[in-house]
Amino acid sequence: MDIAKKRLPMRILSFTKIFSLLLVALLLLLTACGGDGDKKGGQLASETPFIGGNTGLTIKFVPGAPPDEVTDNRNFPFGVSLQIENNGETEVQAGPENGYIKLLGINPVDFGVPLDHPAPAQFLKAP
Repeated sequence: MDIAKKRLPMRILSFTKIFSLLLVALLLLLTACGGDGDKKGGQLASETPFIGGNTGLTIKFVPGAPPDEVTDNRNFPFGVSLQIENNGETEVQAGPENGYIKLLGINPVDFGVPLDHPAPAQFLKAP
């Protein structure tokens, strides 16, 4: 009987070790399976708002406006036209409340525009 009493605690100890190892393995398995996969911050990668890139608005002068050469004495009227392309991820609607372009480096009075003329945003046109 003494031998049976000694073997019983060994069996319990052995069972406890095996059970503990299985429990740890099961927890590791559950932790590994609980990942978000393609998700970033709780959203699917295809649903995140940022697609990528570092370009917002592309702005360039329209060829010939302004002309390459301007004569003096106001004998040669000309206009300045810009081509603006939105390469960003956010749509920008036309209108002064959404932004405007201000041409700097010229004196408006030299071109017959009074200093108290309305804001440049009022001249914007949507395509």
